[in-house]
Amino acid sequence: MQGAVGAARESLAHDGVDWFDPAATQPNPSPLSTVVVESSGERSVISGGGMPIPPDWLPGNMLDGAAALLIDGHGGDLPAVMARAGGARGIRVLLDGGSHKAGMSDYLAHIDLALLSADFTAPDGSEPLAWALRHGARAAARSAGAEPITLRHNDGRTERIPVPTPTAIVDTNGAGDV
Repeated sequence: MQGAVGAARESLAHDGVDWFDPAATQPNPSPLSTVVVESSGERSVISGGGMPIPPDWLPGNMLDGAAALLIDGHGGDLPAVMARAGGARGIRVLLDGGSHKAGMSDYLAHIDLALLSADFTAPDGSEPLAWALRHGARAAARSAGAEPITLRHNDGRTERIPVPTPTAIVDTNGAGDV
Protein backbone atom coordinates (compact mmCIF):
# COMPACT_ATOMS: atom_id res chain seq x y z
CA MET A 1 0.00 0.00 0.00
CA GLN A 2 1.22 3.43 -0.74
CA GLY A 3 0.44 7.09 -0.22
CA ALA A 4 -2.53 8.67 1.49
CA VAL A 5 -5.03 6.09 0.22
CA GLY A 6 -2.95 3.22 1.58
CA ALA A 7 -2.56 4.94 4.94
CA ALA A 8 -6.29 5.62 5.13
CA ARG A 9 -7.11 2.01 4.22
CA GLU A 10 -4.72 0.63 6.87
CA SER A 11 -6.05 2.99 9.55
CA LEU A 12 -9.66 2.06 8.82
CA ALA A 13 -8.86 -1.67 8.74
CA HIS A 14 -7.15 -1.33 12.14
CA ASP A 15 -10.43 0.10 13.50
CA GLY A 16 -12.54 -2.66 11.94
CA VAL A 17 -13.91 -0.59 9.06
CA ASP A 18 -14.14 -2.23 5.64
CA TRP A 19 -12.80 -0.05 2.83
CA PHE A 20 -14.66 -0.15 -0.46
CA ASP A 21 -13.45 2.07 -3.29
CA PRO A 22 -16.31 2.51 -5.78
CA ALA A 23 -13.93 3.87 -8.39
CA ALA A 24 -11.14 1.31 -8.11
CA THR A 25 -11.79 0.16 -11.68
CA GLN A 26 -12.49 3.65 -13.01
CA PRO A 27 -9.84 5.64 -14.90
CA ASN A 28 -10.28 8.57 -12.49
CA PRO A 29 -9.26 8.48 -8.83
CA SER A 30 -11.76 8.38 -5.99
CA PRO A 31 -12.39 11.64 -4.19
CA LEU A 32 -9.93 12.02 -1.34
CA SER A 33 -10.76 14.26 1.61
CA THR A 34 -9.01 15.28 4.76
CA VAL A 35 -10.32 17.16 7.76
CA VAL A 36 -8.22 19.55 9.81
CA VAL A 37 -9.62 19.92 13.34
CA GLU A 38 -8.64 22.90 15.47
CA SER A 39 -8.55 22.65 19.28
CA SER A 40 -11.77 24.72 19.29
CA GLY A 41 -13.55 22.01 17.31
CA GLU A 42 -13.66 24.11 14.13
CA ARG A 43 -13.12 21.98 11.03
CA SER A 44 -11.69 22.64 7.59
CA VAL A 45 -12.50 20.05 4.92
CA ILE A 46 -10.16 19.70 1.96
CA SER A 47 -11.26 17.41 -0.86
CA GLY A 48 -10.81 16.73 -4.53
CA GLY A 49 -11.38 14.15 -7.23
CA GLY A 50 -14.67 12.78 -8.47
CA MET A 51 -15.71 10.63 -11.39
CA PRO A 52 -18.73 9.78 -13.52
CA ILE A 53 -20.66 6.75 -12.29
CA PRO A 54 -23.23 4.98 -14.52
CA PRO A 55 -26.80 5.23 -13.10
CA ASP A 56 -27.17 1.44 -12.82
CA TRP A 57 -23.75 0.88 -11.24
CA LEU A 58 -23.60 -1.01 -7.96
CA PRO A 59 -21.05 -3.68 -7.18
CA GLY A 60 -22.56 -7.02 -6.19
CA ASN A 61 -23.49 -7.31 -2.53
CA MET A 62 -22.11 -3.96 -1.39
CA LEU A 63 -25.29 -3.01 0.52
CA ASP A 64 -26.17 -6.48 1.84
CA GLY A 65 -26.89 -6.33 5.56
CA ALA A 66 -26.84 -2.53 5.73
CA ALA A 67 -29.38 -0.91 8.05
CA ALA A 68 -28.52 2.66 7.05
CA LEU A 69 -26.62 4.45 4.31
CA LEU A 70 -25.01 7.86 4.89
CA ILE A 71 -24.31 9.92 1.79
CA ASP A 72 -23.29 13.46 1.05
CA GLY A 73 -23.20 15.42 -2.17
CA HIS A 74 -19.52 14.81 -2.90
CA GLY A 75 -18.49 12.28 -5.50
CA GLY A 76 -20.23 13.39 -8.68
CA ASP A 77 -22.98 10.92 -9.60
CA LEU A 78 -22.21 8.50 -6.77
CA PRO A 79 -24.63 9.96 -4.16
CA ALA A 80 -27.63 9.65 -6.52
CA VAL A 81 -26.73 6.10 -7.53
CA MET A 82 -26.29 5.04 -3.90
CA ALA A 83 -29.44 6.83 -2.66
CA ARG A 84 -31.56 5.12 -5.30
CA ALA A 85 -29.99 1.72 -4.58
CA GLY A 86 -30.41 2.06 -0.82
CA GLY A 87 -34.01 3.22 -1.12
CA ALA A 88 -34.86 0.37 -3.49
CA ARG A 89 -33.52 -2.12 -0.90
CA GLY A 90 -35.48 -0.57 1.99
CA ILE A 91 -32.33 0.77 3.64
CA ARG A 92 -32.67 4.06 5.57
CA VAL A 93 -30.84 6.69 3.52
CA LEU A 94 -29.42 9.70 5.37
CA LEU A 95 -28.03 12.83 3.72
CA ASP A 96 -25.22 14.90 5.22
CA GLY A 97 -26.16 18.20 3.57
CA GLY A 98 -23.37 20.58 4.47
CA SER A 99 -23.99 22.58 1.32
CA HIS A 100 -26.03 22.25 -1.83
CA LYS A 101 -24.40 20.17 -4.56
CA ALA A 102 -25.43 19.87 -8.20
CA GLY A 103 -27.96 17.08 -8.69
CA MET A 104 -29.01 16.92 -5.03
CA SER A 105 -32.67 17.65 -5.80
CA ASP A 106 -32.68 14.61 -8.12
CA TYR A 107 -32.11 12.11 -5.31
CA LEU A 108 -33.91 13.72 -2.35
CA ALA A 109 -36.91 11.48 -3.09
CA HIS A 110 -34.76 8.57 -1.86
CA ILE A 111 -33.70 10.30 1.37
CA ASP A 112 -35.29 9.39 4.70
CA LEU A 113 -33.58 12.21 6.62
CA ALA A 114 -31.71 15.16 5.15
CA LEU A 115 -29.58 16.79 7.86
CA LEU A 116 -28.64 20.24 6.56
CA SER A 117 -26.03 22.51 8.04
CA ALA A 118 -26.78 26.00 9.32
CA ASP A 119 -24.88 27.27 6.24
CA PHE A 120 -26.97 25.29 3.72
CA THR A 121 -28.76 27.47 1.20
CA ALA A 122 -31.38 26.15 -1.21
CA PRO A 123 -30.56 26.85 -4.85
CA ASP A 124 -33.87 28.65 -5.39
CA GLY A 125 -33.45 30.82 -2.27
CA SER A 126 -36.32 29.14 -0.40
CA GLU A 127 -36.18 27.97 3.20
CA PRO A 128 -33.84 24.91 3.22
CA LEU A 129 -36.06 22.48 5.14
CA ALA A 130 -39.06 23.29 2.96
CA TRP A 131 -36.88 22.89 -0.14
CA ALA A 132 -35.64 19.43 0.92
CA LEU A 133 -39.15 18.25 1.77
CA ARG A 134 -40.56 19.67 -1.47
CA HIS A 135 -38.00 17.59 -3.38
CA GLY A 136 -39.06 14.38 -1.64
CA ALA A 137 -37.09 13.93 1.60
CA ARG A 138 -39.32 12.26 4.21
CA ALA A 139 -37.83 14.41 6.98
CA ALA A 140 -35.37 17.30 7.03
CA ALA A 141 -33.37 18.74 9.90
CA ARG A 142 -31.07 21.73 10.19
CA SER A 143 -28.25 22.24 12.63
CA ALA A 144 -27.52 25.59 14.21
CA GLY A 145 -24.21 25.15 15.99
CA ALA A 146 -24.82 24.81 19.74
CA GLU A 147 -28.49 25.76 19.32
CA PRO A 148 -31.23 23.10 19.01
CA ILE A 149 -31.62 21.19 15.75
CA THR A 150 -34.87 21.89 13.90
CA LEU A 151 -36.49 18.72 12.57
CA ARG A 152 -39.42 18.94 10.16
CA HIS A 153 -41.40 15.91 8.97
CA ASN A 154 -43.16 15.72 5.63
CA ASP A 155 -46.51 15.71 7.46
CA GLY A 156 -45.80 19.26 8.72
CA ARG A 157 -44.74 18.42 12.30
CA THR A 158 -41.71 20.34 13.59
CA GLU A 159 -39.53 19.42 16.54
CA ARG A 160 -36.60 21.12 18.27
CA ILE A 161 -33.86 18.74 19.44
CA PRO A 162 -31.44 20.08 22.07
CA VAL A 163 -27.72 19.76 21.40
CA PRO A 164 -25.68 18.57 24.40
CA THR A 165 -22.85 20.80 25.57
CA PRO A 166 -19.52 19.04 24.99
CA THR A 167 -17.24 18.67 27.97
CA ALA A 168 -14.11 18.18 25.84
CA ILE A 169 -13.51 18.31 22.11
CA VAL A 170 -11.45 15.34 21.02
CA ASP A 171 -12.17 14.68 17.35
CA THR A 172 -14.95 15.50 14.88
CA ASN A 173 -13.87 13.21 12.03
CA GLY A 174 -16.96 11.07 12.62
CA ALA A 175 -19.20 13.98 11.74
CA GLY A 176 -19.79 12.74 8.20
CA ASP A 177 -17.18 14.82 6.42
CA VAL A 178 -15.09 11.88 5.32
